[in-house]
Amino acid sequence: MSMFQLPNLAIFGATPAFAAPLHVGRPNIGDRDQLLARINTMLDRRWLTNRGPLVQEFEDRLAAYLGVKHCLVTCNATIALEIAIRAAGLHGEVIVPS
Repeated sequence: MSMFQLPNLAIFGATPAFAAPLHVGRPNIGDRDQLLARINTMLDRRWLTNRGPLVQEFEDRLAAYLGVKHCLVTCNATIALEIAIRAAGLHGEVIVPS
């Protein structure tokens, strides 16, 4: 029997796969003091967006983590798709998932 059958789901009484629920809509902020220190640094610099130093640091750390040469973060998937479409040189109607 496959483990992906209904009786094997926690919602139907089986043992949960994880000790604690992961609430997708609830942010995981980690160490509160470290987060607040980073926010204070950002506010002191008065550079919140548009390739600020913390964005550049995030991109560098993410690229290193992923083992890639380049990494570009965007504010949302729509902007990411627009950038990818332009970089690919696509013209006219481009159909993407919603």
